[in-house]
Amino acid sequence: MRKENLITYSQADLIKEISEDYPSYSEDNIRNILESLEIHVKEHLSESELEHPVQVKLFFGLSLLGWIIPATNKNCFGVDVKLDDRIRVRPKLTRYFIRKINQLATELN
Repeated sequence: MRKENLITYSQADLIKEISEDYPSYSEDNIRNILESLEIHVKEHLSESELEHPVQVKLFFGLSLLGWIIPATNKNCFGVDVKLDDRIRVRPKLTRYFIRKINQLATELN
């Protein structure tokens, strides 16, 4: 992927598109809903435990998986560094979701 040819859609762009699709909702209402979604997703992912990973399904075929990476000691340039427990988050796209994106892309061309 070449960065100079990258098309980026910001959250503001998406909010504007959604408000055009649903004129009964103002851009502020949509922004508040997305901010609330972000807060709840962060809260749920931060609830990950060592024995209990957390999965948040955002859309059909798109989810986030959060799990704890236990504390470790690493040697960094001859200095022992203690790393605390931390949460790792990975996105997961199903084949179905990717297939739907490809179908939409071929319909648009």
